[in-house]
Amino acid sequence: MFRLHLRPVRAACATALCLALGLAQAASEGVATGTGLRLSGFGTLGWVGNDAADSHTFRSGRTQGTDSTREWRADVDTRLGLQANLRTSQQWEFVVQGLLRSRLPETPAADSLQWAFASYEPRPDLRLRAGRLSPDLYLLADYRHVGFAYPWVRPMPEFYGWIPEVLDGVDLRHGWMQGAGRWQLTVFAGRMHETMAFARGQGSIHVDFDHVLGATLQHEHGPWLLKGTLSRASARSSGGDAPMSTIAAGLDGIGQLPVAAVAAEARQLRGRLPSADKGTYGALGLVWTQGAWQWQSEFAMVQSESHAVDGHSAYTGLAWRHGDATLFGVLSHVRPRHGAVGTPDWTAALAPVLGAAQAAQAQALGTGAMYAINMSRIEQNTLSAGLRWDLDDRVALKLQWDRVRVARAGAGLWGATSLEPQQVNLVSAALDFIF
Repeated sequence: MFRLHLRPVRAACATALCLALGLAQAASEGVATGTGLRLSGFGTLGWVGNDAADSHTFRSGRTQGTDSTREWRADVDTRLGLQANLRTSQQWEFVVQGLLRSRLPETPAADSLQWAFASYEPRPDLRLRAGRLSPDLYLLADYRHVGFAYPWVRPMPEFYGWIPEVLDGVDLRHGWMQGAGRWQLTVFAGRMHETMAFARGQGSIHVDFDHVLGATLQHEHGPWLLKGTLSRASARSSGGDAPMSTIAAGLDGIGQLPVAAVAAEARQLRGRLPSADKGTYGALGLVWTQGAWQWQSEFAMVQSESHAVDGHSAYTGLAWRHGDATLFGVLSHVRPRHGAVGTPDWTAALAPVLGAAQAAQAQALGTGAMYAINMSRIEQNTLSAGLRWDLDDRVALKLQWDRVRVARAGAGLWGATSLEPQQVNLVSAALDFIF
């Protein structure tokens, strides 16, 4: 797949982002090149160092482990992907893609299967896919792990570190030309799941996203690409060493006590717990490519009934290419809609009602709820700068520096054991390749 489409795209575009879009289009549209089997692959050899406190573990996303305190690591960005495309006719194609990378030990082996779908194209402007797909929720939907396809070392964790990677379901895509512009509408439905960790030592949490339904509208005109997405899903979680259901049940009981201030605070904490809920996801992506310049930005917002993941994330990246070298800079951030919660102070108010022992137990429950809520919050911003050097048509070397500011009680991406704020420097090197 990459072999067939790399050289024409690079000849037409002088930037890495144009190359990325060409690779993504080849991967997602299943361009007819005759019947037969095609094998391709991609990978990254990565190395990242940081000066974070031992309480914080840098991760590219919440599906990676939280137990490492090493300053230098090779497991964050290193990965290897293999793909097989079998086209049996002009209309039918079958695609399988596997991805080996660092994940939580509890992650099912089947999660290494990124794609496993059948594609049917009754005509060039219409395509139906069914099976395991990449959800069309963001610009990098079809090449999120293909590091060679974008200038920076990794997709920005603030935007991509918490979004599920695979959709088990169906999607239908229709494209059409209107004047000098091209439109593309995709509708999708199915379910998603993730195995993730919030805090070190708290075990893993398995989250199922059921009844996923969404649509994406994309428009390309000249140097511009605009992509908007709206999706809805129901989420439920299980697992962890301190089940949320136990904390929730305890808060429900405290919320019924005849101590108005304590009961109200307990109900507020109960509403903030990560729990089963329904949520809406909306995103807007914008790409501009002109000569040696490229600019890419995305903005996403989540609204959730439990308020556990309410908030927005965004990034903007600018790159300039000269010969085989590309300089780039990125600003990214993620903000929850609700602030951090403080530690409740219930002992004195509850002791006359429950007695000293039970009041202490209620206080411990409230403190546990505070940690459960704050440890899951993601609030940080990052300034990144780096250099990409294309060694040849299939290999690129990247160097990147990141300055990350993690807010108090905002280290949900780090799996931290501390709620204290952090300012962290990251230095990354990556060798990306396709074959």
